[in-house]
Amino acid sequence: MSSKPLKILVDETSDGLDIKLQNAGYYAESVKKLRNKNEKMGHDYNVIQYAKENDMVFITKDKEPGKACKANGIACIWISDDLVFEKIILPELAKLKNN
Repeated sequence: MSSKPLKILVDETSDGLDIKLQNAGYYAESVKKLRNKNEKMGHDYNVIQYAKENDMVFITKDKEPGKACKANGIACIWISDDLVFEKIILPELAKLKNN
């Protein structure tokens, strides 16, 4: 049984990441491009609903949509300051400390 491919929706806060994901072989859409086509996509609620209805993983740096996705069980990668601190800053500092 094969798993279905991930579909990704990239928030405006990470504009351009959709292209990088596409180049890496993922199906990715950009909120910015969707908003250019559809005025309703100007509201975070509509963006989150779009991701949910289209079974997409939502990637955002924005706190409110990130929290809303997590609270409502919507697949989301919320690039929060805490995540950046834990996964990037601390490991990089540890490497520098050990050099």
